[in-house]
Amino acid sequence: MSCFAGGKSLHDYFARVAKHHRLDFQAVEWTEAEDPGERDDTFYVTHLREPVDRSLSNFKYSGRWSCKNLTKLRSKQFVPTEDNAQKIETWTHTSGHFPTTCNNGFWLGNCAVNCYTQWFAGSLACPASNASTLDQYQVAKERLLRYNFVVIVEKLNDRKYVDAVERFFGVRGANTAALAYCQKSSMMANAMVPLHF
Repeated sequence: MSCFAGGKSLHDYFARVAKHHRLDFQAVEWTEAEDPGERDDTFYVTHLREPVDRSLSNFKYSGRWSCKNLTKLRSKQFVPTEDNAQKIETWTHTSGHFPTTCNNGFWLGNCAVNCYTQWFAGSLACPASNASTLDQYQVAKERLLRYNFVVIVEKLNDRKYVDAVERFFGVRGANTAALAYCQKSSMMANAMVPLHF
């Protein structure tokens, strides 16, 4: 049986880990990844998912229809159709359907391409920096390698991996799925209007 544990699931898991060990828990989500080492009293954890799967999943979650509209689905104030859906063909930019401007900072939830590079490179990935993709990648790689622990989301389907994570942190439930904000509505909408490639 397959289990998916992503951002919300891992957020909940690490909140339980912190509580179990009587530690303060702070999550930096969706915005630029924190630079490990900024605080010497912090154990830095992040997670990665295969980038194409992450992008497609994100498109189906909130790129076809906004979560704002999807949350109106159950009350029938919104009905998803092919006509009111954003197209996968336009989900090709650093900010989803559009190139990023970074006017409001980086937002992982709107990203379709080079997401992890942007997430970990931070403001260097903004157009105003004029940094090459290679320079962005180098900064992102250096930052990622300073994290104390990196969860590989796909490995959460591997019982041995999950057992190792749970032994390391001393808390069970590393692959317990939790629903994200508009996940149920998103799944309903995508079932009503299946995505075809």
